[in-house]
Amino acid sequence: LLRMHELRIQHGALYPKHIFVDREKSQINLIDFERSRTRYSASSAIYADLKQLFKRLGCMPSIVIEAIVEPYQAKYWDLIENIRALYLSESEAGG
Repeated sequence: LLRMHELRIQHGALYPKHIFVDREKSQINLIDFERSRTRYSASSAIYADLKQLFKRLGCMPSIVIEAIVEPYQAKYWDLIENIRALYLSESEAGG
């Protein structure tokens, strides 16, 4: 996912039902790329996809969430924290 984002490609439908975890291979696989598109920057692709995902995290185990977010921490830490803060403020407000 990070490699895709660094190429400025947004998945466009990054929902939990489109993420498959292979625990034996320690891989995360994505499906449903019909809405994918090229964005202006890697940051805009990351922001759009991860904001969409964070809104729907209720059914995902925290270990999967961290596996998705961890590769972003070194280079995009501020962006990830902004998305987390936005998600938390929306869910606390009921939105």
